[in-house]
Amino acid sequence: VLKNGSTPGTLEFAQPKAQPGQIIEQISSICNGSSVTVGSGTYTMPNVTTNQDITYVNFVDVSGSSFAYTPPSDANTVIYEFITSGHYTSTGPIIFHLKFFLDNTEVTCKRQTYYTGYDDLITVRIPLSLNNTTEDIANGKVGSWTSSKTMKLQCRSYSSYYQVGLHRIYHWAGAGSYQLVKPTLEITSIA
Repeated sequence: VLKNGSTPGTLEFAQPKAQPGQIIEQISSICNGSSVTVGSGTYTMPNVTTNQDITYVNFVDVSGSSFAYTPPSDANTVIYEFITSGHYTSTGPIIFHLKFFLDNTEVTCKRQTYYTGYDDLITVRIPLSLNNTTEDIANGKVGSWTSSKTMKLQCRSYSSYYQVGLHRIYHWAGAGSYQLVKPTLEITSIA
């Protein structure tokens, strides 16, 4: 937009103020190590180069899911979205659990369990509310977010019979053939 300049009698260009609900910026990429530049800075995407077999003993960080981000100052919502493929690694179909963290604090209201066949697309979408008077990370309510915070997922298979492998499919082109499927990570900031 064109606005009055800082010097009387001059005009200058400026970014219009984002309206409530408007997307301010969006980072979206395959997890291949590429760099993405948006208004808040340049971010390097995680680089997933191999699959990840998930055991049933402990929760572990999901490779490619960790992302450090500082939203624009006028953001009121940040949406984290992670899309990957999963396949069975044991006898039974896939059952596994996912947890989401913001700076090592779990957003417990968004725990998820997946129960599916033998190859499947897995989508995790977590909206976080910003600028809350009372911060409650467990329920996705963030107070002030003015510096880098890391978002990530953790995963655990249900049992030894129902184990999952991430970032890979097995059934392909009429045969059993393992295929690496790099995940996609998307961060959206909304006014």
